[in-house]
Amino acid sequence: MKTKCYCGHTDYCDCGPLPVPKEEQKQLLTEIMEADAKDGLYDQQTAVDWLLEKVNGFSWGEFRIDIPKEVIAEAKQMEREQIIKAVDSNFEYILNSGYPTLGEQYYNKMYNK
Repeated sequence: MKTKCYCGHTDYCDCGPLPVPKEEQKQLLTEIMEADAKDGLYDQQTAVDWLLEKVNGFSWGEFRIDIPKEVIAEAKQMEREQIIKAVDSNFEYILNSGYPTLGEQYYNKMYNK
């Protein structure tokens, strides 16, 4: 491992390792996400989808719950944005790379089937 040395050492130094370039960080995280996908980690359902599955179209006597399509679409979009923002907030150092954000990649792998 290369060292960033302010005191002249070349083999070992307390200054610590050189930072990993953004492109290498992004590549490593993308590889981890791909490995997780192969392991089935991304076979998930969002909370909004779960709720819709349980509630939308539910009947009880003459009472029936039908959520308008516009409300469903808005709820799904809000949840999508929250998930992407949460993931991206943990990977801020990559966001200026010019690529889709990791949060967007994560969401698409995890929930878009």
